[in-house]
Amino acid sequence: MVYEPGDHLAVCPSNCKEVVDTVIGNLDLQVDPDVPLVMENFVAEEFGDLDTAHWQVSDRFPGYYSLRYILTHFLDVTTPPVPQLIAAVTGYCDATMPGGKEQKEKLKVMAKGGVEYEDWKYDHYATLAEFLAEFPALKPPLPLLLEELPRLLPRFYSISSCPETNPGEIHLTVAVVTYTTTANVTHYGVSSTWLANLQPGDEVVCFTRRSPGFHLPQATPAPVIMVGPGTGIAPFRSFWQRRLWELEQQGQDGVLAFGPMKLFFGCRFDKFDNIYKKEILEHVEGGAINDVLFCYSRDP
Repeated sequence: MVYEPGDHLAVCPSNCKEVVDTVIGNLDLQVDPDVPLVMENFVAEEFGDLDTAHWQVSDRFPGYYSLRYILTHFLDVTTPPVPQLIAAVTGYCDATMPGGKEQKEKLKVMAKGGVEYEDWKYDHYATLAEFLAEFPALKPPLPLLLEELPRLLPRFYSISSCPETNPGEIHLTVAVVTYTTTANVTHYGVSSTWLANLQPGDEVVCFTRRSPGFHLPQATPAPVIMVGPGTGIAPFRSFWQRRLWELEQQGQDGVLAFGPMKLFFGCRFDKFDNIYKKEILEHVEGGAINDVLFCYSRDP
């Protein structure tokens, strides 16, 4: 993969098995979640023209995949359902079930996207599984749910390595996201958790994205000031690695004129969070970084 310091790596993550299993457990399924199925749409060339009507494989899932595979790799099941999705499924809330009438009325209010929805979203930040568990009388048909759920999108990370000093590799600096909602439910970041659980040999679907406005100046005396709190240091690691490599080329290619490179890095604790401190000081000694200032929010 070709990239330059400052570019991004887009990672296509998967939902964790526990989340997918919980979603499947909360669905009123009439199919085996592990049997491949195909999504088809009923299409007519002209509205109401049944002579030309036919079934066509859905563009969303152009192949045979099991429900478990679709929920794992294709659909976002952790973001709170949006009002449009709630409106689409509200009609399938069974008012005859215990509590069903009250649930349906609440869904109708939430589907309007007003204050009630925003308060619910803030308090719960519910995943799809938690949403279905909160409204047990809701039994949306599977095809509708698969069409309405948003796609699981790639996550973009600043590349924290230089191709010349790390040939055949791409490094990322990622904080594993974990948080507790006001309803006292622990949630985990989809991509960061997936990345943290990868094992050697696992396949990662990814691609690079250019960042033309965020690269080092090309052999000029312009100063470089890098300010990177926390994982915001990621792209600057690729910068100081490239600068040291460029300085090492001077003996072969002549003298290059570089301006000073200064780094300001902040984190909570020096001992636990300053993960590149040793490397930074080595690059100070090597002349790539001219000045560095560490700031800690929790250390005295």
